[in-house]
Amino acid sequence: MAEQTRYMVLGATALDASKMASITAPDGGTAGLSMQEMAHLGKLILRGDVATLTSLCKQAGLSYPEVANTVSSKGTRHALWLGPDEVMLLIEAGAEEQLAVTLQKSLEGKSGSVVNITDGLCAFNLSGENVRDVLAKGCPLDLHHTVFGTGSCAQSLLAHAGITLACLAPDTFILIGRTSFASYIANWLADASLEYGFAC
Repeated sequence: MAEQTRYMVLGATALDASKMASITAPDGGTAGLSMQEMAHLGKLILRGDVATLTSLCKQAGLSYPEVANTVSSKGTRHALWLGPDEVMLLIEAGAEEQLAVTLQKSLEGKSGSVVNITDGLCAFNLSGENVRDVLAKGCPLDLHHTVFGTGSCAQSLLAHAGITLACLAPDTFILIGRTSFASYIANWLADASLEYGFAC
């Protein structure tokens, strides 16, 4: 019997139905906020004790983020600490299904879980010299670079929408939210960027 091969067909992205437009910076210079949708970015939620999470992260090629509200990164993969027993893995589009199967098999007989939530959440890469200023208009986190620096992450709100925010570089963030809120979040960011300029 021939071996069955599974293929993943990528569908519409979270913003496919939205008509986003760039906004020129008032001074004619570089836009203060640039936003790119991270289409089909893989997202897995891992649950378990520290030993379990450490093992699962290692199998994904990452180290477990031992400090609360921090990110562990290697290449394009990231592990976000969400709670004492919860980590979110961000991995390249298309790789999440096989990784989820591999991680689930490694849990046999152990306490823990691996859940693929890729389609339920959207992700945006945000960058620019005014990215913190824009986010601060709708997010209650203290986003000063001395408080929320590179390697920080947290769950919070952005203009009433639940988000997870991770800082990958001084002026670079990944923002994750519900897919159903994708257009709302993107349009809010564009509107909040009027005084700085917005690139998409």
